[in-house]
Amino acid sequence: MASKNSLTKSISVVLCIMLLCFTFFVSAIPAKAADTKKAEMPSGIGYDKVSETIENYWKEHEKTAAGMVISVFDRDGVIYSGSFGYSDKEKKIRTDQSTVFQWGSVSKMLIWTSAMQLKEQGKLELDKDIRTYLPEGFLKRLSYEKPITMLDLMNHTAGFEDIILGVETMYKDDIRSLPDYLREHQPKQVYEPGAVTAYSNWGASLAAYIIERISGTDYYKYVKENIFNPLKMNNTAISTDLSDNKAVQKKAAELKYYTNEGESTGEPLRYINLYPAGMCNSDLRDIESFAMGISNPESGLFKNKETYEELYSPSYFLGDTKYEVNCHGLWAMEFGENVIGHSGNTSGCTSCIYFDKKTGAGIAIMTNQSGEYSFCHEMVSMLMGKPEIKAKEDFNGYIVSTRSIFSGPFKVLSIFSSSDVTSDQLANINADRCTMQGVDKISVPGADFVIIGGAEYYGMNIPLYLWTAAVLFAFICLWVKAIGFVRHRKDNIKKPLTRWTVICCIITIMSLFAAIPGIMSIMSDFTWTELEYKFWSGTYLAIGVASAALIIFGIIAVIRERLKAKQIVFCSGIMLSLTAVIFNIIYWQLYEFWVI
Repeated sequence: MASKNSLTKSISVVLCIMLLCFTFFVSAIPAKAADTKKAEMPSGIGYDKVSETIENYWKEHEKTAAGMVISVFDRDGVIYSGSFGYSDKEKKIRTDQSTVFQWGSVSKMLIWTSAMQLKEQGKLELDKDIRTYLPEGFLKRLSYEKPITMLDLMNHTAGFEDIILGVETMYKDDIRSLPDYLREHQPKQVYEPGAVTAYSNWGASLAAYIIERISGTDYYKYVKENIFNPLKMNNTAISTDLSDNKAVQKKAAELKYYTNEGESTGEPLRYINLYPAGMCNSDLRDIESFAMGISNPESGLFKNKETYEELYSPSYFLGDTKYEVNCHGLWAMEFGENVIGHSGNTSGCTSCIYFDKKTGAGIAIMTNQSGEYSFCHEMVSMLMGKPEIKAKEDFNGYIVSTRSIFSGPFKVLSIFSSSDVTSDQLANINADRCTMQGVDKISVPGADFVIIGGAEYYGMNIPLYLWTAAVLFAFICLWVKAIGFVRHRKDNIKKPLTRWTVICCIITIMSLFAAIPGIMSIMSDFTWTELEYKFWSGTYLAIGVASAALIIFGIIAVIRERLKAKQIVFCSGIMLSLTAVIFNIIYWQLYEFWVI
């Protein structure tokens, strides 16, 4: 019996030692490391400090805020969610988890998710010429032989100029079907595919149309069936007028919009013809469901985990560096080395989704302020981090943004996209100078800046200087004529030329002032109808023709009237003013009303 007891004790001791060793081994490796990593956000803020950080930050910015909803999550669930401020400040209606906000460009994440689903099914090739998926001859303004691929659309490297007309409208009569709008409003391809990053709502919506063509159903129906329903997103709408979810449509109309300073815009809900690129509306729970779904390989959005891995993998880099800029449509680098996602902005709301692609820790925010920065950028940076990137070299010179308009009546807006910059001004952004496919550029996430010479930079400004000088000269001439009329002085120039002078001055002055309402409409939150823009551009065609006719009349009259030298100089000044008008109309292509 003694030996038996001794044996039993020995076995017990050995088992205890083995158990202790196993416990030590398990507690010392991956599981413990994972727990530690899971306990904090990518910025290093612990999960237990997230609520305090957010609520304190809200208090600091409450005076200039309107309404905000936020969710912080990881792959195990929601870490924190909250609603702040008002959906209607004037009526003191507070936001809550059922308040519906616009996603803006966060909606594009649905496009890229859909594309990856079709790629997974073998129905879409990311590196194939997109013309094979489109009706024959659909793309009419291509400038390069190199084909555009779906990956180019994801990376915003297809080379399209920007487009603004009809993207948003307040009028239901201006709503077009997606294929009709894409066909009727095609931007010009101004860069070779792959040469530059030029953010494009039109290009993203073209990708959605390709999804329509491949799937055989309307894009919004595809998204509902393959994304919204699997993730139980029952409080989300995405079609142009939000009619795909009547409850959301009603709630969206109740939301009031505010500026970045918290002042009411007084603007109603706008319809977006390029709806796949920015029309999605939902409450907090649904954007949270999507954010957690796309950040978690276990969510079921894709059948294979390899598809998630491909989605998260870099598809475009910052210039010649190793820094990731784009991961198949999801922007990278802004908030940390492994953080990807998308932000969005409409005329009424700002939103964002960002997550760490390794841990799944992320954030989703929606506000009812256009151009909102404090929460959708600064607070995101507090929680998600900010990379330390040193990929710059000294640069002093002139640049123009690739996200601009370079043809048609809105070409004049390109003047606002050009500037002279120094290295100090580039120091606070992630940028790298490089040359790709013959284009010398400052590579920046979202929209590169092409380097131009001083002659080209000032060449964009000189036409406007000449135009302004012509208008000032016309004002002076009219003022002199008015003084002479009041004092009953006889004109030195005979009456036909007197009337000609007055008409020329009025045309010259009108040519510049006619631009003001159009440019103000384009630059502000107010929008004209398409017909009004066509009339505006058509007016310039009429002004140009009238100016040319007046110049011809002036030349003939000067020859016939045998004027004195001073009178000839005066008349020549009038005709040069009209020439400056014609030059600007042609240079800025203001007459091309058919392009609108």
